[in-house]
Amino acid sequence: MPLPSISPTAVGSPVYTVHQSKGLVADLRLDVGSTAPFPFFALRFPADADIVQVTLIRGTESVELPSAPGSDDMTLGNRRVLAEAMEDGTDIVLGVEVRAASAPAVGEVWSVRAQAGSPQAQWQFTQSDNAPGDLTITRIMCDPLAGFTIGGPAGVGQQMTLTALPARGTTTDPTVVGIPAPTTAYRWSKSGAVTIPDFPGCSTSPQSVFTMPVVYAPKTIEITEEVWFETGCPGPVGMLSSTSAPQTLTIEAGPRHLALVLDRSGSMSGPRWQNATTAAQILGNLYVAMRTGINPADRIEQLVFEDTSCSWHPIPDPLIQPVLAASDPDTADGLICDLEYGPAGSCTPIGDGLIRAIDDLAALPAQADAEYTIVLLTDGYENSGSVWVSPSTPLPAGTSGILSFAVARQTGAARQRVNQRLSLYTIGLGATVQEDVLDSLAAQSQGVYRHVVEVSQIADAMAQMAAASHSAERVPSTPDPG
Repeated sequence: MPLPSISPTAVGSPVYTVHQSKGLVADLRLDVGSTAPFPFFALRFPADADIVQVTLIRGTESVELPSAPGSDDMTLGNRRVLAEAMEDGTDIVLGVEVRAASAPAVGEVWSVRAQAGSPQAQWQFTQSDNAPGDLTITRIMCDPLAGFTIGGPAGVGQQMTLTALPARGTTTDPTVVGIPAPTTAYRWSKSGAVTIPDFPGCSTSPQSVFTMPVVYAPKTIEITEEVWFETGCPGPVGMLSSTSAPQTLTIEAGPRHLALVLDRSGSMSGPRWQNATTAAQILGNLYVAMRTGINPADRIEQLVFEDTSCSWHPIPDPLIQPVLAASDPDTADGLICDLEYGPAGSCTPIGDGLIRAIDDLAALPAQADAEYTIVLLTDGYENSGSVWVSPSTPLPAGTSGILSFAVARQTGAARQRVNQRLSLYTIGLGATVQEDVLDSLAAQSQGVYRHVVEVSQIADAMAQMAAASHSAERVPSTPDPG
């Protein structure tokens, strides 16, 4: 598509041609006298141009000049303006003469503003006295150049940069000739069902940055730039303005890694354990349903934790282990329903279970846009292990080699990488849980805590957390008959 431009590209020409623009602004310095010769300028534009409006401005006063064949004799303060428009082939030529009724002036500032309803192939503005050493046309402008580039990685949480093309054009095809450089405003808009909280609006900077949002599946948006001269932000939009063609940006769904950490201590035995393991299978199936075909790097793991020594010791219990090793959705789909969780049996090393999950997630290939989720289910107080979660947990006298979870989760580069992009969701099952501890764990890790009193509510709690952590909508409570 032809772009707006002005030729020639330097000041001092008696004639300027404006190409592919809806209009132009010519700023003038005229010697206005009461005797001839009087300053004169002419504007040529296509006769079939739609809704042409030409305005002559002096200070705070203005008059509308004829844009169809005819003549007019007007006053603008103590100035007489004689204007005549006539047909010349396929064009209209508007000639204007300015006389001083009183108070002649040298270098008086005037402005001509012409605008049509759509871009015209050519406008021509003439002021025959204009010369490089004696400027009567100090500046001429047309519509700004619109267009932009999108730069940056398209992953979740990455910074994307919108960079507008130079609104004043290039040295060979300028949209402004002369000085001063006009104020330029850029306004960005988007379409598409994706919420981007920091998506830029209006700015006088040609460059804006926004953060790629979390999306459940790849989403496409269209971005458009509107640019204008003179009025700045927030507007109104200046007379000389352009709108770019839209550009498509696909927001990719980054890898989502989920670890379910399941308390297998003795207090979980009986119906409570049966419901917990059933809910774990439901969670696994939800993950498979949500993530199949979304990102090939997605992984799910389920692990159980207990401590058979029921004491604090530097090395984790070997029974803290996955019942489902980190698997892609397709692989997990064939394993979930046959998982063996083992019997509930001994004590509660909550910190060890969480650190094992973090280490397993950290062992996955490092990816800048990966998101990590841990869902922890427990029914009691921590009472054993090698990592303690709550500062209020009593440790026996002489205990050594025990780390706090706050320190352990950030020990080493691999754990730090996971911790920076980790959402930790906690479920407290039953009346005797460390609610303050579980709530604090979730609050400090972009997660949610839910207290479940009835074991039958476990599955719903896990579904709620899976949906929240993976940016997916909840399944309707009334199932489809099919």
